[in-house]
Amino acid sequence: VILVPQTALTMPRRAGLFYFWIAHWLNLVARASFTRARLPSSCVRYSSDQLKMPSKVQVYAYDLTHGMAAALSPMLLGKQIQGVWHTAVVIDGREEIFFGYGINRARAGTTMFGRPHHIIDVGTTEVPKEMREELLSDISPRYRPEDYSLLWHNCNHFSNEFAQLLTGEGLPEYIMNQAETVFNTPWGE
Repeated sequence: VILVPQTALTMPRRAGLFYFWIAHWLNLVARASFTRARLPSSCVRYSSDQLKMPSKVQVYAYDLTHGMAAALSPMLLGKQIQGVWHTAVVIDGREEIFFGYGINRARAGTTMFGRPHHIIDVGTTEVPKEMREELLSDISPRYRPEDYSLLWHNCNHFSNEFAQLLTGEGLPEYIMNQAETVFNTPWGE
């Protein structure tokens, strides 16, 4: 158990880390020479699991056509598109996916979609794992199997919303606007 002053929890990250290390040092001293009863009442107990560094948030982008869209789109659409994108949010080695079966999770890179075409680094999050589970529970009623729409409510919309909740950043426009891109071609009209 590490003791951290409550004020460190509301400070900027650099100051919070400074107080974390000071508190860690004081905790070692306290274990050696003081009883817990003598510790300041302004300290809160946190396990080392609760004081993790920020987690990297990535979006795995899969081309469902495996390169065929890039090769054939100029002939079929009159416009170059690089892929038909399926996306999933990856954090701490877990891939959160939404498709026709609702929200699912898997170990990163082991889904039926194979290897990602490319990986987008969205940012980092300090949202703890328990709260991420709550966020998924909160948004899951909007991402049920019966709510899936290939064009207007799909994996990319889920990945965009979840990434924004975790980092404040969403998916790039070329992914979010792929349906509009196709509809704005002579073939799509």
